[in-house]
Amino acid sequence: MKHWHKILAVALLISAACLTGCEAKTEANSQPRGQAETAPISEAALPVVLPEKAEAILREGTAKQGQLSRVSAEQLILALAGQEISVPIKDVTEVKFTGEVRFMSNGKLVVRGEDDQKSEAENWPNIPLTAFQLVEGTTGQATVNLTLSSLPQSKQQGILSVATTATYMVEQMQFEPEGKVTLTVKPVLK
Repeated sequence: MKHWHKILAVALLISAACLTGCEAKTEANSQPRGQAETAPISEAALPVVLPEKAEAILREGTAKQGQLSRVSAEQLILALAGQEISVPIKDVTEVKFTGEVRFMSNGKLVVRGEDDQKSEAENWPNIPLTAFQLVEGTTGQATVNLTLSSLPQSKQQGILSVATTATYMVEQMQFEPEGKVTLTVKPVLK
């Protein structure tokens, strides 16, 4: 009979260890690595940030400077010293961004200056202008709907994967015919 108690005790210990291990594995797998305090990234609204200074290069060769405060399929609005400058999209070839970017990460304000990061810039071509939404011009908060783009699904998944640990900063917008834009972006660590 003593032998039976030992077998029962060992079986109970093994069962308890297995149940605890399964529960821990389920909890560990329920949240991707590196996302402990970050909100999930939506494929429909990937957050991006714009540096504070924008320079719109016009087709005629001149430039307008300010902070990008609004953008639509018809025009972009630059703000400078309390004044707003409206520029028709058809007259713009590109917008270059410089200066600091500000964004929230884990409930804290993060400020990054120019050349703060050593990561490589990449291009996201043929993004419909309607897929780019400037959420808040004064803080440079914007979103890009990748599902409306012609980027391959594997590229979109790679972008979303990087976005779990970094925020994409827009360095340049090149305006193309038919209401499309190529975004030059760089991941900035959160």
